[in-house]
Amino acid sequence: MARFNREDARTVLPQLEKQITTLSGQMSEQLSSALKPKEIELIFVGCTSGLYSCCYKIGAMVFLSFNINIQIVSSGIPLIAGLPAPLHKAACCAVSDSKTCRFYVDTNGTLKVDGNMQTGWLNGSIAYACDPNDFGQEYIE
Repeated sequence: MARFNREDARTVLPQLEKQITTLSGQMSEQLSSALKPKEIELIFVGCTSGLYSCCYKIGAMVFLSFNINIQIVSSGIPLIAGLPAPLHKAACCAVSDSKTCRFYVDTNGTLKVDGNMQTGWLNGSIAYACDPNDFGQEYIE
């Protein structure tokens, strides 16, 4: 009759290998799901969208690319809302007819104008860190 000995690698090792393989597979699935790009629906409030605006969240990172037409311009005007909130205000620039314009995403997830600038079409992008569980929200004025 065989005796069970916890110190004998021949009896414990196969059990550990099976548990490690199972846990490894579960962690791989969770990591793959967390790193899968999730599209964020943009809410255009102070501008109109062109064909090239999009926003994706991967883990705790947000990537926003915008192509917008602005008609009313003054500092602090909200342009795009519903973004995941950055951990800190995040600044970016956009270009319009060789002129650079400044913007920022405030801590409630809204892209706003930073300073006065000209009206018209602008193209810009920004990447920033956010809470990994924040997927944007409905815009409330």
